[in-house]
Formats: sequence, C-alpha cells, structure tokens
Amino acid sequence: MLENYLGSSHRAYVGLDTIPGLSSDYVLFCFSPDLVQARRLFAGFVNKRIAEGHRDEFYGKRSMYNRVVGEDCFVEDVLREADSLRLLKPSLDAVVNEVTSMYNLGGDDLKAANQKRLPSEARSLAAWAVLELTDASFNQLAERIGRDASTLSKAARRFEIRCQNDPGKKKIMDHLRKKLQLAFLQA
Repeated sequence: MLENYLGSSHRAYVGLDTIPGLSSDYVLFCFSPDLVQARRLFAGFVNKRIAEGHRDEFYGKRSMYNRVVGEDCFVEDVLREADSLRLLKPSLDAVVNEVTSMYNLGGDDLKAANQKRLPSEARSLAAWAVLELTDASFNQLAERIGRDASTLSKAARRFEIRCQNDPGKKKIMDHLRKKLQLAFLQA
C-alpha cells in the first residue's frame, strides 16, 4: 500500500503526513471541494490505477528514468537540470575552510606536524570530505596541508569506519555534509 511508503507524497495527499512546500489543494479539489471526501476519492483513484500497472502514456520517451513524469520536453529539462547540479560540488577551499571552522582551528593548524587529536581528526574529516563530496583529489589536499596523499587516504577510510561505531563522529560527518551542501546551494 502506498500509505506505507514513506518516500512518497501520497501520504500527504491522503492526510497522513505533511511535506513542506507541497500543496495538494489543487489536486484534491479536482476530486471534491470537501477535503475529507477528496482524500478518500483520491486514494480510491490511485489504488484503482495501481492495478492497471505501468502505462506508457504517463512517461516520456526517456521513461527509463521513471522518476520524472510529464511531457518529453519537461522531462528533458528536468533531467538536464539534475545532471548539471550533480556536476557542481564544493571546492577544496570550501572543505578546508568549513573543517577548520568546525574544529575552531587556525588556517595553518591542519599543516601542523603534531599528532594532536583535533588537528588530526580534522585532517581525517577533510580527507573524507574530499573523497566523498568534491572533485578534488587527495594529492591536492596533500599539497594544501603538507601531508602525504596515501596517508590522507588511509585517514579518510579510518574516519569513515569510526563513524560506523561512533554516533558522535557520524554526527560530525553529517554536519559537514549539510554545511557544505547548504553553502554551495546558497552560492
């Protein structure tokens, strides 16, 4: 049943959930001006159509993507926009700046030759972020902070493994990902 699928907007249309930014009024009003009846009729309409299976007329020629429904030109525009967004990633500078800010470190603290916990962890996080979130390489990060690329690669993997067992580290990783994505979207 679609009501059990949390990733669908169906739950919002039938009144089980709310999704910020989703306006279901127009669609529901097409079924009835009475909200309760509109939701019931909408659910019935959808359930009846599910039994019909896949219908090609609801998908553009690029239906292999099945995540966008609409006219061919609309599907092409949406997919082109999505492809261009995927190519845009945070820069190496953004990663280094955000990591040093999160750990309250100075600009040269990542370069420091010591093994103090905070700079070492910050380097590991920066290495992970370079690997996962940017188009930059370990070599570029290594040159920037005066470390060996293979050491940074190992540090990134160790940090990722630690995050699996340490909710606090996972929270730091998720926080960095969100900060970089937000900063990038606002740019």
